[in-house]
Amino acid sequence: MMHRRTFLRAAAGIGLSLPWLEAMADSPKTGAAGDLPRRLGFVHVPNGMYMTHFQPAQAGKNFTLPYSLAALEPFRSRLNYYTGLDDPNSAHNYAGFLTGTDVAATPGFNFRNTISIDQVVANSPIGQATRFPAINLATSSSMRISWSADSVSQPTLSKPQDLYEMLFVQDPRQIIDARLQHLKDEKRMLDAVLVDAKRVHQQLGAADQRKLDEYLTAVRAVEKDLQRLESWMNKPKPQAKMPQHKIGGPEGLRRLNLSLIALALQTDSTRVFTYYAHDDRLPGHNSHHGGSHCGNEEFADLKTMPANHRDFVEINKLEATIFADFIAQLATMKEGDSTVLDNSCLVYGSAHRMLGHHHRSVPLLSVGSLGGKIRTGYHHVFSPFPVNGEMNRKLSAEYRGRPIGDLHLTLLQQLGIDVKKHGMGSNDIGEICA
Repeated sequence: MMHRRTFLRAAAGIGLSLPWLEAMADSPKTGAAGDLPRRLGFVHVPNGMYMTHFQPAQAGKNFTLPYSLAALEPFRSRLNYYTGLDDPNSAHNYAGFLTGTDVAATPGFNFRNTISIDQVVANSPIGQATRFPAINLATSSSMRISWSADSVSQPTLSKPQDLYEMLFVQDPRQIIDARLQHLKDEKRMLDAVLVDAKRVHQQLGAADQRKLDEYLTAVRAVEKDLQRLESWMNKPKPQAKMPQHKIGGPEGLRRLNLSLIALALQTDSTRVFTYYAHDDRLPGHNSHHGGSHCGNEEFADLKTMPANHRDFVEINKLEATIFADFIAQLATMKEGDSTVLDNSCLVYGSAHRMLGHHHRSVPLLSVGSLGGKIRTGYHHVFSPFPVNGEMNRKLSAEYRGRPIGDLHLTLLQQLGIDVKKHGMGSNDIGEICA
């Protein structure tokens, strides 16, 4: 069996990673799913959705995609829509979208987050098997939805050229050598710290020994990460041309970033990504954020609804169309008898509904079965949340939503990561599991 990371080497010493080949699977005919990488991705759009034209009206398998999601119709059988999942934070706070945590709930802290799902995967053997354990993107570097376990937001890339060079441009030999030397220096420093720590450890009381042990655990984690970085330093990056898009401006930027992510997934450069996709003004439309405060989501007739409502609906539709085109790219990337899309689960949505950035029953869907682990083609209604003005003005007493962390927990478990809780989520969603 050929290894996934087999490289072709040109005379100039440039390495070109192979795409997935049937020779890489135990069964050349089928391309067994167990031999293929499984991937998670999260695309977050702020300011919510106009739910009358975003949330399907029918529950179960025979649902119809509404106007804003029309571009996803070719993938309806590979799609799940979720009604009744709650984000733990309200107003403009999107920090819990991937952590599932109420950031104001920790006593003594005005803000305290927990680890986001992408970072759980990044720290697992799944993430550690790739050059980039996770990739975090945004349309602006100040926008962040990824968090470490110690409540530190993770930096995001915002420029396609930077992402392209990181993924596919081989560094000059002298730069690689300088980085290798720097890594060796850091490892020597950590080794010295560990030797000193063993000496000091014997002189401490039990309480201080525990504190020092916690510190040493963190040091060993850094050392392990340095070893991982060193192991990748001499491995050539895959080669790919910069994707070309005729559309410019904010829309073109989104399309270009997602096309690069598609290539990153195809080349197994990463297996998890996040994308905070936001531009307040898309071509031909008014302010996205301003539109989110235009009133209730109750207008069903597109022809007679107020112009500012219609504009917000059209923004939602354009955003979903860009996402659908990204999904279509993944669906064309073959891996044996399957595709990159088949072996992925891509979550798309917002931390809030449109009206007042309401955080109950947030707009949320996923595409892809995660290599057959997720049962697709359903509108899962965990608790009904009608899309009418009255429901938006006053929550129904009968509504009983589930924390969004339950979905994160389920996806992690279906990836084979042994977790019992994620944020406020402690119950897996068995009905979505294959």
